[in-house]
Amino acid sequence: MFADEREKGKYFVTAKQGLNIRPEPGKGSIVIVKMPLGSQVEVLEYSKDEEEIDGNKAPWAKLKYKKYTGWAFSYYLSKEAPK
Repeated sequence: MFADEREKGKYFVTAKQGLNIRPEPGKGSIVIVKMPLGSQVEVLEYSKDEEEIDGNKAPWAKLKYKKYTGWAFSYYLSKEAPK
């Protein structure tokens, strides 16, 4: 389940290949850093629009990870740590 309820707070990266942080919401934006599977992030807000990536539709989440702040595809964020 992705961060669809638009709740702010602590989430974990669930993408096995890692999840990119970008300066702007959207796949076309450059990659700042890749967060590994299981990384804990703090979601600050969500984009108004959803995007479909690899058949999965979700909004983008603005988040903080370590010293980085940027946008990531929220489909790969979960309140529960991956197993």
